[in-house]
Amino acid sequence: WASTELPDFIESLTVHDGRFYAVSSEDVLLSHNGVDWTVAGHLPPGSHVGDLVSHGDLLVANGAEITEDAAEGRASTPKIFTSADDGKTWSVAMVGEFVVSVVSTPNGLIAPGWIDLSPIGDQLPRKAAVWTSENGLDWTLAWEAEADVTSSSVATNAIWDDGLVVLGGQGPANYSEGSGKSGPAWDRVVWAGPSVTELSANGSTNILGNVEDLKSTSLGHFALTHSVDRSAKDSSAIWRSDDGITWTSANVGVGWYHSSIATDGSTIIIAGDTLGYAPDPEVRIWYTLDGGTWTEYDTSAIPKGLRVKSVELHDGVLVAALYSNDEIGGYLMSTRID
Repeated sequence: WASTELPDFIESLTVHDGRFYAVSSEDVLLSHNGVDWTVAGHLPPGSHVGDLVSHGDLLVANGAEITEDAAEGRASTPKIFTSADDGKTWSVAMVGEFVVSVVSTPNGLIAPGWIDLSPIGDQLPRKAAVWTSENGLDWTLAWEAEADVTSSSVATNAIWDDGLVVLGGQGPANYSEGSGKSGPAWDRVVWAGPSVTELSANGSTNILGNVEDLKSTSLGHFALTHSVDRSAKDSSAIWRSDDGITWTSANVGVGWYHSSIATDGSTIIIAGDTLGYAPDPEVRIWYTLDGGTWTEYDTSAIPKGLRVKSVELHDGVLVAALYSNDEIGGYLMSTRID
């Protein structure tokens, strides 16, 4: 493994135009080989990025601007940032919408999320929504679910499979924090249709937990979820689906926290680390060439005490973004797996 140590946490990692890109604080980093990294550009001050997505000639970052005010404290404003020059310069494309993820599809960029409705008593209804964009700069609210205080919803993830499948949750409106009340657990639900504007409810889905990562591959759709068992917060699972609606649990590294998926052709990588708090967590990486048989990759050269944020795979090179529970900063480590 080759290692690059950075002073700040690595927020996102992706492959764009045959190169690796990473976001660390406001720096956008670039590598042709996964070993040597340079600064390609900078995001606006105060930016934080949850998703970094490649879409044609565009790099799209879904995140927020964090501001600090002595009187009002810390504030976070959701924003989508777009770069059309390989990460050198960035434009703010959408502000203030609650977007959970951004997905590249053959029909453009898709951004599932939600819209807050007016409070009703001490309840806070919201409705699932999906925004679309062809150029990454101009976004349109293309679909929104029917919602009220008895049936609220959020959209969290999307898959393109000869049509669009949107995953989310649905249930009675949540209560405000000061109410002292808690509602029942929401159902995991799916909306599906040939396009965004033609989405319709497709009922419940059997996938459980909060989605940590979701990738469409040549061997099917794979999802990683956390908090699968509501009675045990530290629980994690891997799921596979042919259509994005019906999911099957995959037995891969039971007892570990699964955080990131990478794919390149018919090779699929899943990375994770020690489940729950541990003073010296360990990283684990599994790979498959057929979607069913998983092999553990040798990670003994990765120092103990690190956790894995995300992984990417391109042309036989695997890059992992890692961090420590106890130290400020991050690591970009790479190895060849072919």
